[in-house]
Amino acid sequence: MIDLKNANKKLVELIFFALDHGIDSVKSGNPLIPFVVAETDGKKTLNRFVPGDFSKMEECLQKAQEYITKLNPLPDFIAITFDGRVTIQGEKTDAIMVRGFDKTQAEGFVFGQRYKPKAFLRKFSTIGNAGYLGNEPNPMKK
Repeated sequence: MIDLKNANKKLVELIFFALDHGIDSVKSGNPLIPFVVAETDGKKTLNRFVPGDFSKMEECLQKAQEYITKLNPLPDFIAITFDGRVTIQGEKTDAIMVRGFDKTQAEGFVFGQRYKPKAFLRKFSTIGNAGYLGNEPNPMKK
């Protein structure tokens, strides 16, 4: 397990850029279209993975993950962003999830920002701060 203290600062900045973009995307009440932000030499590119059917958002996430494995040349950093759920103290909550990867490390970092979606008579709101949720294998490492 790679300690968060060993994460490249540019990767952490990219993760928070992706979290902010994800939160901005769902504030209006629309679904979040999974997206990948790649960064090389400080230049960012963003690719969305739009579903043909909004009931199949999981397929979009799978397409985004496949996209990462096929990149050539590899970017310095990647952040894959999607709408998910986290469970804290037995309570499930909507969350913007970001998996961030550095091409030089075997594992990436998972972050989440909990939120309450916009609803009748309720404004959109974030819950607490974004949190580090752990590590996962880097899909750029084949």
